[in-house]
Amino acid sequence: MQLGAEPWPDRRRVRVTLEITPFLEPPNIEVVITDPHQQEVSSVSIIQTIDSRMTFTMHLRGPEITGTCTLTATLSYPDAGTVHQDNITFEV
Repeated sequence: MQLGAEPWPDRRRVRVTLEITPFLEPPNIEVVITDPHQQEVSSVSIIQTIDSRMTFTMHLRGPEITGTCTLTATLSYPDAGTVHQDNITFEV
């Protein structure tokens, strides 16, 4: 899994890029952003995706965030549970 996170100039949104290897069965993907205090500030659930490359915008909740945030993506299947998890850090 390859992850990318690029904060928008307004520091309230993050452009996320995600690429996974080709698959036979569509996976589920949970993406979560946590702030420097490990509090969840954004999340998205992607159910049975048919795309192996995705780009989307995540909106950051709460007061303005500064510092190092963490983006975590978890790939799973209904019958197998979690099969892969990856994370990256980025500055807001």
